[in-house]
Amino acid sequence: MNILAIDTSSDLEFITLRTGKGLSSRCEHVTHSHSVTLIRSMDTLLSEQGITINDIDIFCAGTGPGSFTGIRITVSTMRMLSQITGKPLVGIPTPLLYAVSLARFGKTGDHIMVALDARRERIFGAIYRIAGPGQEPVEIVPPGDHPIDELLDNADYTAIIAAGSGIDRFREKIMRPGRNVLVPDQWFDGARVCDLAERRWRENPQIYSDPFRTVPLYLRKSDAETARGK
Repeated sequence: MNILAIDTSSDLEFITLRTGKGLSSRCEHVTHSHSVTLIRSMDTLLSEQGITINDIDIFCAGTGPGSFTGIRITVSTMRMLSQITGKPLVGIPTPLLYAVSLARFGKTGDHIMVALDARRERIFGAIYRIAGPGQEPVEIVPPGDHPIDELLDNADYTAIIAAGSGIDRFREKIMRPGRNVLVPDQWFDGARVCDLAERRWRENPQIYSDPFRTVPLYLRKSDAETARGK
């Protein structure tokens, strides 16, 4: 199946395309709006695989939590493409997309911490435990807007695999002596993300036939709403 998955919930933009010909992925930090780079990146991957957007069988969107604008760009773009092509849209929380990628660095029972910088001394993140081969990571702390200490209190300090923009900001707290923390440089695994999207779709294809069932996971007001006092 041809699967296109994207997430722009932080300044990290990842996009992956799996077809019968192979896998093409991009994972990079952007210094401006994802609205400037996302369509160009999708066109590049489609060109590499020699297909068009109409050849996609499943769209997958990271739904957050994270940047209000970034989540909106991902969800609105993928809803539009799903509507235009009539193909299903699978929405998956951003921390789970991270977790399925990070699972390859550990063993069954190890913990995964996803930590995106949410400012205000908080983290958009979650904690997972690696399950057996072929199984999704088990959710320990659900995706949310958490104090960093709350995440650490629920992680097995003896073996943590971590990723996200919040890692550098709270590195001193995370990397305390006695904690075995692995922070991979190249963690994104497009193949695992596409496998997850296909598995979710096969479990209940009817749910994903309506793109508006995929909703963004906003945990805060937008900056504009805050400024207006809403």
